[in-house]
Amino acid sequence: MKTIWKIGLAGTVLLALACAAAWLYGRPFYHGYKERRFLAQARAFAAKGDARSALLSARQTLAVNPTNVAACLMMADLIGAARLPTEVDWRRRVAELEPTLANRLALISAALRRQPPPYPAAAEAVEAAAGLGSNSVAYHCLAAELALKLKQADQAEAHFLKASQLDPTNAAHQLNVAVLQLASSNATAVAEARVTLDRLGARTNLGAVALNWLVGDALRRSNLVEAVACSQRLVAHPAATMRDQVQHLELLLQARDPALPAFLESLKIRASNQAAEAFEISGWMAAHEQAAAALAWWRSLPVGVQTQPPGPLAIADCLLAMQAWPEAEEFLKEPPWGEMEFLRQALLARVGWQLQEAATADNCWRRAAQAASDRLGAMTALLTLARQWGRTAEQADLLWAIAARFPRERWALRDLDSLYQSTGNTRGLNKVYAAALAYEATNFVLRNNFAASSLLLNQSSAEAHETALALRREHPADPVIATTYAFSLHRLGKTQEGLAALEQLSPDQLRRPSVALYYAVLLAESGRTKEAKTFADLARTGSLLPEEKALLSKLPLPPDP
Repeated sequence: MKTIWKIGLAGTVLLALACAAAWLYGRPFYHGYKERRFLAQARAFAAKGDARSALLSARQTLAVNPTNVAACLMMADLIGAARLPTEVDWRRRVAELEPTLANRLALISAALRRQPPPYPAAAEAVEAAAGLGSNSVAYHCLAAELALKLKQADQAEAHFLKASQLDPTNAAHQLNVAVLQLASSNATAVAEARVTLDRLGARTNLGAVALNWLVGDALRRSNLVEAVACSQRLVAHPAATMRDQVQHLELLLQARDPALPAFLESLKIRASNQAAEAFEISGWMAAHEQAAAALAWWRSLPVGVQTQPPGPLAIADCLLAMQAWPEAEEFLKEPPWGEMEFLRQALLARVGWQLQEAATADNCWRRAAQAASDRLGAMTALLTLARQWGRTAEQADLLWAIAARFPRERWALRDLDSLYQSTGNTRGLNKVYAAALAYEATNFVLRNNFAASSLLLNQSSAEAHETALALRREHPADPVIATTYAFSLHRLGKTQEGLAALEQLSPDQLRRPSVALYYAVLLAESGRTKEAKTFADLARTGSLLPEEKALLSKLPLPPDP
């Protein structure tokens, strides 16, 4: 019996070891099998045009292996085809996993198409690809496009020049030179540019781009007739995009052209089986008081078109444009939107705010922000919505989140500065300057702004004075710094010293509203109330923060005559 017991125990141990080995070595094999199967399914669905199922299978692939480059690339392609802002996030992920020049260029291109100015992801990607792309024509052309969008003509010219040196026989460089010449102050150069673009408009490879520039040039000159004519050529070009077609709709509307209804119907027929193209058309319709017609059209399309991205978003946009809040709420309660879930939650928040359901709406917005939290493209899309809806607190929260999670995106702090300036939030400005100084500790403008806002808030006056004193020594001729220094002395009870510092400025500098305010405060404190009133009146012509208005309101000024 003892022998049998030993044999049984040994068998049990061997069985356990065999199971452990099977789990240890078989699990990776099984995961690899699942990963390959899900990816194959995603490719099969994509080939059939079933974007919704393809996205689901690609996500299942990434659930098994988050670093599968092929699945990430498929996500980027599918989302890009749906014109969704999160394409930027997937292009960035592909470029991080496989940092080839091609992947970096795809990221730059997506960021230029999907993000609003100042195109933060594009600017970052252009800088990151500078080494790899130094000898790439495509890189320099994309970098030039970014520079043009940011109105940096000199940088655009440098990139175009490098591209032409790398490939001197490429006709695209004629287009690049013409684009630069359009912005010239030389009338002859501008005329030559238009001739060149008109000639290139007949080309198969460059025509659509050239004609687009001509349309834009005509619009800048407020020549609607010429813009419509160029746009007519553009939409007839084989390389014209749906965005070009929608731009033509807008021009026909502005020109009150009777061809508009027929052209719109032709586009709707063309897009009836293409969700992304239908989305652009319905978006234009909703923006021009045709939301109900756009919704009826969407609901007449095949179910597959309605349900694949961005179909649900288009239907929701129509309902919101119609202000059909209860119907929109009911529609948005349907199952999650996958890649677009953050948008579904954001739209639910919008509906909740309109229906005076603040607590529910706030919860939906928090869920939207959480769903977008690790993706810059998604967060900037939410930021755009918050701006459109006038949600100041939500804008601020998103900008702080972007600044914290994506520290290279310095524009977020600049946007916070503008937001707090426009809303008169001095405490918020003080916080922004402190955060910005963590990256630019020697920036004298930031140092002065932090000291000045601290003084206005009556906090850390001694430290603010030390900063103001140091800046005064570094920049003795700067009137703004002199003003901060003088006010810091006033806060420390040394008003006469502060007044002496201000009176070293020129009369014109003292009359600037931003300086006049503090000069008035110190004059009034010194008993020179008649002079103080003159400068207080000048200060009121400027843009004042609440604490600055409070300073003025407390001055013992003589009454108006």
